[in-house]
Amino acid sequence: MSVQDYDIISDTPVETLGIRLDGDAIEEVVWLPGNECKDNPRHPLANRLKSDILYFLDKGVPLPEVKMNLYGSAFQLMVWRALQSIMVGDVMSYGQLAKRLNTGSRAIGQACRTNPVVLFIPCHRIVAASGVGGYMGKKNRINIKSWLLEHERKYAG
Repeated sequence: MSVQDYDIISDTPVETLGIRLDGDAIEEVVWLPGNECKDNPRHPLANRLKSDILYFLDKGVPLPEVKMNLYGSAFQLMVWRALQSIMVGDVMSYGQLAKRLNTGSRAIGQACRTNPVVLFIPCHRIVAASGVGGYMGKKNRINIKSWLLEHERKYAG
């Protein structure tokens, strides 16, 4: 996907974020690699989402519930719904969620890897039994996951 496909591209305290919308729903929220060009919002909802995300990343205020167009298998949708029930500041291991959903921890990891709307579906709150674990299927993204977990811990309570 090229940067032109995003309705808004915004710097955050963590990394650059791209948001793609369809009507009044979010279709994709992703961390973009490197220094992408910045874009003015092309959608009325984009300004509000940008403000909500930056407020969350600055002050730890929970993100609002938003309409999302999610496309995935029945299993992915089940995992993504379960991820949304994990509160700010809380974490759960891949194994714990797997046990709760009667599946395997690798399957949970795969569903997390394919999460199309980071932050709104908080896959960063799923950790390995022995530490932080991976993030988005990439070792070089663990810094984002660690930052988000530490940030949420500061504001949870």
